Amino acid sequence: MTEQISEVDFPYFDGKNRRLRYHFDEFLELETRTGVPPTDLAGSIMKLSPANLRLALWVGLKWQEPPGTRKVITLDWVGKQLQKHLATGHSLMPILRAIDEAFTASGYFRPEEGDGDGSAGSPDRPTGAGESSGSPLRVVGAPTNLETE
Repeated sequence: MTEQISEVDFPYFDGKNRRLRYHFDEFLELETRTGVPPTDLAGSIMKLSPANLRLALWVGLKWQEPPGTRKVITLDWVGKQLQKHLATGHSLMPILRAIDEAFTASGYFRPEEGDGDGSAGSPDRPTGAGESSGSPLRVVGAPTNLETE
């Protein structure tokens, strides 16, 4: 089995071609810090709050700095880079699309393998990113509100 490419080019900050990546640990950190499950974040990438946008970028970029080195990619640094990007007349859309693409590349939203009964992707099961929805990452059939009264 070949390893899935799960990193996306991210050339938008400081002229360096960085890589955006979301593996299980990055999704865990996002959920822990935001209180929002990855499936809910994925369904609303284009509507991320400024705080969650900055956090999602930081979590997806910081893996590139080896342990024990001086950290350049901090939350503050990401916020300043976003501001610089906008101040120079650029749009957030390419950044949001890169996050969307990296979420998809993670494999976290991959549909179940069919077991021959045609049940994979049925309405009772979440489908993968891009399946049967207008949004490339909407997880169809996933609960949106898990609170109980």
